[in-house]
Amino acid sequence: MKYIKKQQPIEAIQWTGDVNELIKFGIMNSDFDELNRVFLDHPRGYFPVSIGDYIIRHEGRHYQPCSQELFESMYEKVE
Repeated sequence: MKYIKKQQPIEAIQWTGDVNELIKFGIMNSDFDELNRVFLDHPRGYFPVSIGDYIIRHEGRHYQPCSQELFESMYEKVE
């Protein structure tokens, strides 16, 4: 059998190192390290996001990191 991924709009930002972008996107509590990575608080733990990676916002205010390469192969901008 073959399957196709359901098309579902998502909201996402690309992490550039600008903390104000995180705040505008609704991420208030995050930690950073010396490599300018942000660590997202997720029900399954903390996930690192490097500059250039995307942050996807799911329903229920869960945030998930996604590498730039994977994100751009799975999603295209609609707005």
